[in-house]
Amino acid sequence: MRDKQMEVDQRQKDLENRLGSSIGPQVGLVIEGGVLRKLLTASLAGQLADLCCSCKCVVACRVTPMQKALVVKLVQIKRKAIILGIGDGANDVGMIQAAHIGCGISGREGRAAVLASDFAFAQFRYVARLLLFHGRSMCLKNMEVVWYAFYKNWVYNAPLLYFGFLSGFSTQPLFTTGMISTFNLIWTSAPTVAFAVFEQDLRQQTVLSHPELYRESLFFGRRRFMHNMLMWWMLACWHSLVIFFAPTYSQAYQPNSTGRTDDLIFIGSSIFTSIVVIANLRVAIRSSHFTWVNIFFITVSIVCYFPFLLGYSEVWTFKPMTSVSDVVGIGMEYMSHARYWLASIFLTPAMALLPDLAIDFFRRRYWPTMTHVYQEWESLWLTDDDPEMDPDFDVAAHQRPSTVHVDEDEHEDNHEHKYEHKREKGVAGGKDLESMTMAQNPLLSNGHSMPFRSNASTRASSSPSPSPRIVRPLEEERGVKKKQKKKKKKEKEKEKEKEKEKEKK
Repeated sequence: MRDKQMEVDQRQKDLENRLGSSIGPQVGLVIEGGVLRKLLTASLAGQLADLCCSCKCVVACRVTPMQKALVVKLVQIKRKAIILGIGDGANDVGMIQAAHIGCGISGREGRAAVLASDFAFAQFRYVARLLLFHGRSMCLKNMEVVWYAFYKNWVYNAPLLYFGFLSGFSTQPLFTTGMISTFNLIWTSAPTVAFAVFEQDLRQQTVLSHPELYRESLFFGRRRFMHNMLMWWMLACWHSLVIFFAPTYSQAYQPNSTGRTDDLIFIGSSIFTSIVVIANLRVAIRSSHFTWVNIFFITVSIVCYFPFLLGYSEVWTFKPMTSVSDVVGIGMEYMSHARYWLASIFLTPAMALLPDLAIDFFRRRYWPTMTHVYQEWESLWLTDDDPEMDPDFDVAAHQRPSTVHVDEDEHEDNHEHKYEHKREKGVAGGKDLESMTMAQNPLLSNGHSMPFRSNASTRASSSPSPSPRIVRPLEEERGVKKKQKKKKKKEKEKEKEKEKEKEKK
């Protein structure tokens, strides 16, 4: 084992000397079933795992179903990695069940692998969509939902802690029982579910044509998760402070029309109103893809709270109950006070969410991630008319997007390929993106390259030019589709005019 490890290391060094030190593992390993049986022992298992992990690809041939499962378990234990097992026959069932995630391919080998798997598909090529799109999307959305679950409960419970310091920890509740029981059940549940189902930070074809985006979820470890969790907690602390003190000090010491100050239930209900509004607006701020379902649930969760408050305060008039005796008539009193609307609905959300918007702006402007770069690319350069936005668009048939550096002499020869973008889609800071340099363009700075599809007549230069030129992709196909749409619109308009003339006659 040591000799094989030294041989692999030596070959890797030779390849790095010829191709560069950043190529990564490039050596492959082939293991036969008989040799694998001897290596899967307590004394050699660790060395086998180190040898396999130092290679780019390991092929185990003529192995038994039990050996497949043992190899999966070996990598799980020694490397603490997340394993994906893919098989198409009954001899792969052990491997599929031993892996964290099992995928079965239905085909000529029967359906044993499909029945034992977590995900099933008909062809192996669907693995790319499962990993690059669905896997990445589920990973990012699950983390957002977990962060939001901690966030909203901290924002809800922290004001109770602050109130304890003012009340001498007398166990006096700040919110009524009806508000406490409906916060997680009604006012913040539906937007969270809609976000988890419909959120999509990038379009499907963009993710499939740029596999490097998968790295964001692939290397998202515990340290980065806790770092982001700390950021969410800091924002939650700020939100809870604003939610508690802004309504309290703007209403508690101000006399109303009767000359009396507002009571505890009024202040508590104002604070709870701010919590509901800010918690739902936070979901909207974190969303990248809005559907009518997301907009509907966020709007309904905020708007329906006010009729609930009115009805909840009038329950005593129909059926006297001790649980609603403290909120009798406060609904109409709320709606009649201007400072309630100004403090709870406008001032508090604006003060609380301003840091969120500022952080998001500066992060996108000065420290953008790959997702931010591609999101801006989609918003500036891609439209629904683009062929690559068609679900049937064949990504492999076209050249992958890349940053193209064209020399000055070559740019003059290829001047016919240059294009002018519309002002509303190609302007950033008052300058066309095409004419901006690497340092001036926010999308090309900070080590990120702009993902544009290049024409066949241009070639990537080995030395970057001082002024990179961006060449528009698939111009002819886009123009044809736009012309076809215009013709269809004109035909429909003519048909409508003919129908109107017939009706008049």
